[in-house]
Amino acid sequence: MVSKFLGLDDLLEKVVKRMGNVEKAIITGDYAMGIDSGTIELTLIGKNLDQAYLNFLIDKTYEKISRKVKVLILETDPGNLTGILVFGN
Repeated sequence: MVSKFLGLDDLLEKVVKRMGNVEKAIITGDYAMGIDSGTIELTLIGKNLDQAYLNFLIDKTYEKISRKVKVLILETDPGNLTGILVFGN
């Protein structure tokens, strides 16, 4: 529900379809705690992800929802991430 309200559902759908092997997407930071700080932190777990395409999507998302999106890409899940799992299991 949070991701749909913020417009992140569109971003995540595009990321998962076009970026490569995305295993998980997790909203972390303030938004995961229900605080609207203006910056959305998203952690993507996967290998060989298309960083150039991700940068394009981040810019488009800012234009749409007026929020900065910071993305951290990890190749493996460290197992200690806390937040809202929005893709994967």
